[in-house]
Amino acid sequence: MEQFGAPQHLIDEVKQDQVIEILPMNWSVVIWFNEVCDLMRYRHDGACLGFDLVQIQTESQMNQREFTKKEFNGLRTMSKAAARTINKVDA
Repeated sequence: MEQFGAPQHLIDEVKQDQVIEILPMNWSVVIWFNEVCDLMRYRHDGACLGFDLVQIQTESQMNQREFTKKEFNGLRTMSKAAARTINKVDA
């Protein structure tokens, strides 16, 4: 980063350890999100639209993944949050 001229305060921020606490009841959704995070949809202008739910359904069938309605809703919530973050939307 230094070679590309990044300011020192940004370099220091990136190097900091970040701790994220995950409640045990959410662990399966976080693992699932991590496994399918490449199935996001994007508009032609690069804006993230969240998960492609048809691909999520296909992935689940192909991998014989079983999930509850609560887990599916949790995955959708994470998808929306990820899209807002990718699109830099404060909502």
